[in-house]
This record gives sequence, C-alpha cells and structure tokens, in this order.
Amino acid sequence: GSCAPRGRRTGRRIGQLPGLTRVEPGAMAPIPFLSDTAEAADALVAMGARYSEQVAGAGALWPNLVAIALVAMAVGWLLPPWRCGGGTSEEAKGGSTNPLENAQLAAPGSAEAPAVAEAGAPRDPQQVARPAARSRTAYLDALKVFLTVSVVSFHATCLFAADSSIDVNMYFCKDVGLNSTFTREGCLRHGFIEYVGQPFVQLNNAYFMYLFFFISGFFAPGSLDKKGLRQFVRDRVKRLGLPAMAWYLALGPSMFSFSAAVAMGVPFSYGQHGLWIFPGPPWFVIVLLAYSCIYGCVHTADGGLPCRIALPRVGTFLCVGVVLGLINVSPGDTPFPVFPNGIAQFVNSAVFFWGGIAAKRNGWLQQLEDLPVPAVRFLRFLTLLLVFLIWLLVAISFRNGVSDAQLGVVQGVFSVAISLTFLDLFRRVFTSASKILRFMSDASYAVYLIHPWVITLAVWAYAHALHACGVNIGRTCAYIHPGMKEAGQDRVVGAYLVEADGEGLLWLGWAFVWSVSMLVVWPLAYGIAKLPGLRQILETEWSPEAAAPAAARSGHGAWPRCLPATQLQGVAALGSGLFWDGRAA
Repeated sequence: GSCAPRGRRTGRRIGQLPGLTRVEPGAMAPIPFLSDTAEAADALVAMGARYSEQVAGAGALWPNLVAIALVAMAVGWLLPPWRCGGGTSEEAKGGSTNPLENAQLAAPGSAEAPAVAEAGAPRDPQQVARPAARSRTAYLDALKVFLTVSVVSFHATCLFAADSSIDVNMYFCKDVGLNSTFTREGCLRHGFIEYVGQPFVQLNNAYFMYLFFFISGFFAPGSLDKKGLRQFVRDRVKRLGLPAMAWYLALGPSMFSFSAAVAMGVPFSYGQHGLWIFPGPPWFVIVLLAYSCIYGCVHTADGGLPCRIALPRVGTFLCVGVVLGLINVSPGDTPFPVFPNGIAQFVNSAVFFWGGIAAKRNGWLQQLEDLPVPAVRFLRFLTLLLVFLIWLLVAISFRNGVSDAQLGVVQGVFSVAISLTFLDLFRRVFTSASKILRFMSDASYAVYLIHPWVITLAVWAYAHALHACGVNIGRTCAYIHPGMKEAGQDRVVGAYLVEADGEGLLWLGWAFVWSVSMLVVWPLAYGIAKLPGLRQILETEWSPEAAAPAAARSGHGAWPRCLPATQLQGVAALGSGLFWDGRAA
C-alpha cells in the first residue's frame, strides 16, 4: 500500500529508464517532459497559425470570432446596464428564466391539461394550487440531469479512451522514455479502450447532444408565447449569450493555457498565437442561442400561427433516423462553423430542435403516452440491439485502425430510437420532482459550463499522484511525439504517458477522474449558480406543477427528505428493466 518508487516489472528505480530523472527521497522532481520543449513550443505556434488562418470549422478562429462578435452585439443592444433595471420583464413578474423552460407538456386544449390563456395565466386560479396526480415536467428535468451526467462521463472517458475531448489525454504504454515511440500495439491495445471507452464514446456521440436540442426546442414555444419576441430573445441572450462569451473569451483560453503551460510545462501564455478565443463543449450553448433566435423571428414573422403536424408513426421516426444516418456519412467531417463534427452535426441538431418545437406545438409527448405496448417494446428491443451493434462495430473498427461508414448510418437510427425510448422510460419513472432531482437540475447548467476545468484538474492531480508513488510517467506534446500522429492521437495539446504492463492503473485513473469530477463539479456548480448576479443566468426555475406533487407527498411545503418509493423502483427499472411495461403505474 505504500508508494515505493520501484519498477513493477524489472525492479529498476526511477532514473534508470532512459531520459527520466532519479527521484531522491524528500526531493520530488517534476514529471519529465519526453520531447524537446522548444520544439513543442514551435508546434503550438504552428497550431495557432493554422487556427488563425482557417475559415471554417469549430477549430478555426474566424467562425468562433464572428459568432462571439454577434453575441457581444446582442448583449450590448439588449442587456446594457440602463435597460436591465426594473421594467416589466418576466423576471420582475416572477416568470421563469430557465432556457429549458418548464412549460406544460400537454397540447393546448387537451383534456388532461389545464387550459391556458394567451398570456400564460390559468383560467382557473385554483388549478395551480391543486396538487396534480403526477408532475408533467419532472421527468424532462430528470432526463436533462441524466444527459448532463452523461456529458461529464463522456469527457472523463475520452481522456483514457484515446479520444480527443479536452486538451490533455493519458495513455498507458509498455515503454516510456525520452523520445520513446508511441505505437498502437504498445499504448492502445487495452480492453478498456477497445471494449468500454471507445464504444461508450461513440454511443453517447450518437444522441446525447441531439436530445439536449430536442428538450430545449420543446420548451422554446411556451417561453416565446409567454414573453413575446423581444423579451424571449433578451432572455436567451442573457442565459445563453453571456455564458458563451465567458467560455470562449475566458474559461476556454485559460484552460488551454493551463494545459500547455502548467500541465505540460511548455512555454505558453494566455491568448498567445491567436488563442485568445477558444472553443470547447459549450459550443452547444452558442448554437442553441442561434436556433432560439431564428425560431422566435420566424414564428413571429408567420403571425404566431403554429404548423399543425400529427404525431408520426414509429416507422416514420425511424426513417428520419435513416436519413440522418446517411447524412452522417455523406459529407463526412466537412468543417462547418462552430460545430465540432461538421455539417452532419448541424443537420442532426437542427432536426432535433425542430422536433422539440413540433412536439410542443402538437402535443406529441402526450400522445406518446398512448403508444401501444408492442410499439414501446419494439423501441426498447431495437435500442438494445443497436447498442450491441454499435459496440461491435466500434470495437472492430478501432482494433483494426479503420473507420466504418456503416457506423454513421446505425448511429442515425440509434439517435432517434434511444430518444423515444428515454422519453418514454423517464416519463414512467420520474413522476415527481424530488429534492435530489431539484438540486441536480439547479446545478446542471453550470455543470455543463465548468466541467472541462474540473476534469482537467482531476487528471493533472492523478498524474502527480502516480509520479509521487514512483510510477514511471512522462509528459509530451502530442503534436510532435514520435508515432502519435501515425496512431491518430495528435488531436490534443498534451499527453501523459504512463509505463504499465496491465490495465490496473488505467481503470484506477478513469475511476479516480470520474469520481472526483462528479463529487466536485455538482456542489461547486450549485454554489456558483446560487451566487448573486449569476442566479438569474444559471439557476433552474421550477414551475408550480413540478413542485406541487412533491410538497403534497411530504404533507407540508418543504421538499421530501428522500426519493419517493416509486422513483427508487424506477431507478432500478432504468438499469435492468427496459422491458418493464409499467402501465399500471
């Protein structure tokens, strides 16, 4: 259990490996850099030059600069200090400012939902105070929280699964030394990478951000109808535009500087080489702002008349998935402004956002409750089948070092099938808003914005813990390290190379980074979301209908101390009961 500085296989002490410095007791040397730092600095200069010269794609300066400039203009026009005080804004009236607006799920005029006047006030005031049989928005908040957990897990897994997500990866190789060569056989032949990490990354890549767009699109019509175009756009600029500017101008560039200068030890300063504006996972926020503004303008220009569309059949939904899959493979990774995965990601996100709007305007989610049992079971079976198929295709293609065009088509169908399945499952399971759900929902937006920083610090801490325990570890610039480009691993700034024969340290590293990130980022984000000035931007506003069932169950106005028994049963159903029908509930 002690951190004895001895080699695991040969018994050599640190310093006997080529290029590594011996660590004397009581004098901890820094993690050695396995390449020439001057050459690494030149590589960052070249990367900055490419970033400044490119005109398309998320990894280019000009699309990001134009996007942030437009956001800054909107902030200056709609949110100057002299326009932010008082007035008759929805915030002053107590209306919700959540970008995922807690609007009503039922279609206008439906029998199960209270009728809502044009201004958004219930015709019968007693309907707000009357406890509902089940919350009709809590399950969407639960789904939003689940997707946020998936995002954090996704980026934590990418670090150890040979995929680029943030700026530092960690690899476990059979040999680590000065100018050692990186090979697929020596560094990537791990069961975790081939059978867990890469399949998990590709499964999530196929749907989770698109389902975010669907939920956001679903809440947009209710917010627009309630606030009007100007207040709707102003609210979106405040809740989406300001965080986007904070990331692209401060959090993103500073994280890149930390990764290069501190984690890797390469001479670099904030904003150097044109990297004063830097993209990252919050690309979703800036795209959602654009979609919301476009929708508000188009809907208002059309006179506010919604387009009535009947709920498509399950087969029609799956055909849409096939089309999206073909789009995934047709343009390939052709760059497109702001979108990390190019044109295909733009088309998929736009379709899901429009689908959310159509679902709200036409009561699709309410109609999905009446979906026949055979159709529900078919969707669940198809989802599990596609999970296995994607897992198989990813494992085979990664092991052979090739890309499989079939994977993109399958992912398109999977994105639709799993979205329908999750919407149905979460509706059955999360029938009310518990205290835990409320806490995580309040923090989820801030978690999405700050989690890359927390993950970066966690992997940095794990690397230093390994070094302190005598494990042979080095750091390098992935752009110049021999063999990393040939192995397709030159898409991150830096990399930690750990000498290990087995996979124990790999699994331990993933568990450490994931656990620390989850334990730190949620309470930290919750605290940030509650800060004065940030509360109206980051915190979730809860609608009365989401709160009423929980308060009614507790017998008073406070939130219950624990999850209701039905939710505890439902959580188990999510993990092991995909074929549980649950209609009796």
